[in-house]
Amino acid sequence: MDVVTAILRLLLSLTVSGGIHYFVWRRLVKRAALPRLWHRGITLAFLVLYLSIPLTTMLRNDAPAFSTNAGWVAYPWMALVALTFVALLIIDLVRLLIWSGRKVANKPAPAVSESRRVFLARVTGGAALTVGGTSMARGMLEARGTHEIVDVEIYLAKLPASLDGFTIVQLTDLHVGLTIDRVFVQRVVDRANALSPDLIALTGDFVDGKVEDLRADIAPLSQLRAKHGIYAVT
Repeated sequence: MDVVTAILRLLLSLTVSGGIHYFVWRRLVKRAALPRLWHRGITLAFLVLYLSIPLTTMLRNDAPAFSTNAGWVAYPWMALVALTFVALLIIDLVRLLIWSGRKVANKPAPAVSESRRVFLARVTGGAALTVGGTSMARGMLEARGTHEIVDVEIYLAKLPASLDGFTIVQLTDLHVGLTIDRVFVQRVVDRANALSPDLIALTGDFVDGKVEDLRADIAPLSQLRAKHGIYAVT
């Protein structure tokens, strides 16, 4: 990737992320008419957290220790903002449909006072934030918790009888690095080996960062065992 392409990608990601942050900030902070002290404090927090996302990503190779610690803040925040953004879009879409319905029916919209507008903004914003926060917390618990094993039985018309019951364990998207460490990888390996598979397939992505920096964290993968071998793509 040349420098120009890298810069353009960075600018595009910053613009998209900035637009999402601004939309969420406008709905949760500005339209909610928060007290001045709260308004300034939350606005500053939004700005710092917005910048934490590209900084964590860009410095993961040059400052892995910083990125590892910052990732525990930046990535959950990125998920929270994105999920809240989607929830707000759905709420606004419903409101737009109601407004359009009134227009089609030629019914005048009821008069809404400024205090009611602020109240509605706070209620809808709070609801969206609750949905986003709950979804983000659930995702983190599932990602770091007990690994889910999904059994998929595959039927092949011409499969030789000797291969009936042949088992393949697929491991995918470990992303060892910022928030995934050796302890997590070891749990994955132990769980996979306990299934006594005939074959193991690793289907990427393995690491988020430089391999030499993450060699110790990903080392437990060498302990994987399967009768017919372990196969992988990066």
